[in-house]
Amino acid sequence: ALVPFLFNFAVEPWSLPFQDLPFMAFFYLHHLGPLLLMLLGDPGDQLTQGLLFAHAWLLHPLGSLDHWKIINKQNWLWPYVAQGFLLKLAWWWRAMAMMGTGTTDGGSGSGGIGWSHSGSVLAAAHRLPIYAQYAGRWGLFLRLKALYPQWTTDQFESRKQLLELAAFVVSFVAVAGLRAAMAA
Repeated sequence: ALVPFLFNFAVEPWSLPFQDLPFMAFFYLHHLGPLLLMLLGDPGDQLTQGLLFAHAWLLHPLGSLDHWKIINKQNWLWPYVAQGFLLKLAWWWRAMAMMGTGTTDGGSGSGGIGWSHSGSVLAAAHRLPIYAQYAGRWGLFLRLKALYPQWTTDQFESRKQLLELAAFVVSFVAVAGLRAAMAA
């Protein structure tokens, strides 16, 4: 399911600054995320990570449709951010379930590893694909903003960066608080 996203199906048709080393580093880090998911991803966590990747890569078709004047991307900011927030809630829930129970099955009892230092390291490693995706994505935005100052007029992209970061933090706090309240 991630293959179209991995290979940039419907990628924007304009030229990119592939001669710029920082751009390339962030570009490849952003593409490394789906590959890391295939290598490090927890088999029991494919749904939440896969959906979050699909959401992240949805920007390419949105950008293309906006470029072709089929949609106005600016009108899609809040639905995009709301969807991302819900998916981040699910992603953090799953991550904390894996860390809190010491299993890779989220506490379902269907198998996985026992609670140990190696278990927490393994559970943390399963988060690396998403971290790589978003670190590369945000780095790309900052680099493109530096290379093309006129691009900052795209309010969707400018607002999305801050809102995505806020969604990661708020969803983490919400899930951690809810899990703590449930455990009490």
